[in-house]
Amino acid sequence: MTRESPLGPDATPSRRWQFRAGSGGSALLIHVHPGSPATRIKAIQNDAVIEIDLRGDDNPWHTNQELVTYLSRVLQIPEANIEIVAGMYRRGKVVVLEGLSAREATERLRRALAAQPE
Repeated sequence: MTRESPLGPDATPSRRWQFRAGSGGSALLIHVHPGSPATRIKAIQNDAVIEIDLRGDDNPWHTNQELVTYLSRVLQIPEANIEIVAGMYRRGKVVVLEGLSAREATERLRRALAAQPE
């Protein structure tokens, strides 16, 4: 049995990301909690892991799309600048952000966490 890509049956693996000096972007370690009543940042852990609740079902395609859409809105960058490079089928994910430094991403995520209702 072959496993279908969460991006759909016609998707091809993206190879546009390569490891290089991080001057053009940053990477986030994210742990998602699908099936939550609302999409929101749950916590930013001391080990730099960001926990995010995601509304919707446990389907990997829906979970990944909801995560990219949410990060685009919160971080104020285009969805095209966000790529899940590891963890497509898992709750633990590595997400690369093109054109946004780790410092700026962290500041925007902390502001979003502080501004959301509890």
